[in-house]
Amino acid sequence: GVRPPAELPDPARLKRLYGDWVWRLNCPMQLLFGSPLRSAGQFLVEVLRDLGAQSCSDLFVISVIGIQSSAKSTLLNYLFGCGFATSSGRCTRGLYCSLLRAQGRTLLVMDTEGLMSLEAEGGDVFDGQMALMAMACSHLVLINHKGELSRQLQDLLEVCLFAMQHLKVCRIQPKLLFVLRDQHDRSDGVHGDALRLMRKHLAEASNHLDLRLDELISLDAGSVFLLPSAFASDLDPNTGREVRWSTELFAQEMLRLRRKIFGEDSGAGGLVDASPGDEKGAPEFSTLPDWCLHAMSVWRVLDRYGPNLLHYKTIQEIEVQKELEDLVKQISTQAINGESGLASETKRLLAMCTQRLSDSEPSEQVDTEFRSSLATLLENCMAKSLAELDRCLQARSKIPEARREEAKRKLRMPTEYQGDLARYTWTLCLSEAVDRDHLRALKVHFKKTVEELWQARSGQSLPEEQARQMFAAEWGAFEDKCRERFARTEKSRRQLAEEVCLVFNHVLRQHRHEE
Repeated sequence: GVRPPAELPDPARLKRLYGDWVWRLNCPMQLLFGSPLRSAGQFLVEVLRDLGAQSCSDLFVISVIGIQSSAKSTLLNYLFGCGFATSSGRCTRGLYCSLLRAQGRTLLVMDTEGLMSLEAEGGDVFDGQMALMAMACSHLVLINHKGELSRQLQDLLEVCLFAMQHLKVCRIQPKLLFVLRDQHDRSDGVHGDALRLMRKHLAEASNHLDLRLDELISLDAGSVFLLPSAFASDLDPNTGREVRWSTELFAQEMLRLRRKIFGEDSGAGGLVDASPGDEKGAPEFSTLPDWCLHAMSVWRVLDRYGPNLLHYKTIQEIEVQKELEDLVKQISTQAINGESGLASETKRLLAMCTQRLSDSEPSEQVDTEFRSSLATLLENCMAKSLAELDRCLQARSKIPEARREEAKRKLRMPTEYQGDLARYTWTLCLSEAVDRDHLRALKVHFKKTVEELWQARSGQSLPEEQARQMFAAEWGAFEDKCRERFARTEKSRRQLAEEVCLVFNHVLRQHRHEE
């Protein structure tokens, strides 16, 4: 067979070299890459498995999120000695991580792509995916932000909490630490009020959505750390050019932040040691390969289902959507399952038309009248439902027109499903009636044939063999007609699957409405 060139290392050696490059040289590795983003493959899992086998220490994961060009990579490089790339503009694409040993632990540090970027695809959905990815895969999330705590940042966290609850991707309760950059006044209590207000808003938003903030994230009074500007600049008197340098004050404050994280020089434990015991025992965070598989699984969920939950910009949009869904559910339940509702009317129509078929009325005429009556019932039900929705929405003037149209579309779905189910049930009844009519016609035909033959032979007896031949000929003609009719009504596997899905979805939606 074809052999690779001798200068190419074998896969096992390549994994070992890559592992040494990551662990010994502290070089970042990319977990999410490409456009659109996709997770790394089995190669990285096997590298992390080999690295995890070399270390029996506990794993602790720290990540950073923040807007683009807010110096997130610089923050991690100063805090943990990482080697993340830094530059102005968009320097981190996707998700990178770095491994190191600190305080007797294996520390995995994640650097995420900047939020609110004009270059990233996906807009608000991408921002929510990055933030939720960090919270679902970390013990500690550093929220790096320039300036004061903003409403925009709060809105992003609220939407992430909503998605976090519904996607069920978090196995632990991450702790949040706001790192506010370029702060000139760093006295105690400067941003305490802002943090308390943000926590209050997050708690209120969680209550509105039937969530509990304390069960999702950990956010206490000490969750804000203020940093001065990282660089100072001035004009060089000799050249007249601007020169920049890192300040000693920034380095000292970064050292203080590191001590806060690891609990150095203090009697109390740091943020690394503040995780509850049950979180330490989460199997997804027990080893490096387990964590890597968990991270890949989380991203697959966010990539597939995240856009349905993360396209909201504020918690108010979520509340409006939830209110509209409850309203649509209430109206459709009353219109379909209420007294004299669509369900009871269609059952009455089915029973009446089925009885007419049993009374030997022409099936074509009964079928035409059934479909006409059903169409009238559906139109009347839809008109009443839309009228009731318009009446309820008159008192809610702040609801955008797009949401109103979406509610109307959703209101039509239960009525259409009820109509489809009625048509499907009627098709079965009609098919049974047609089969019964054909069998009755066959009996009449046989009787008439025998009577005609009896009269032609002037009452003489009929030989058995001749009777058998006559019956076989007549029965064969009947079977041919049945085959032709069955061929016209034969359904493909796809059509049968669609009918099964139709019935299943109707029963499922009916069950949800009853709840």
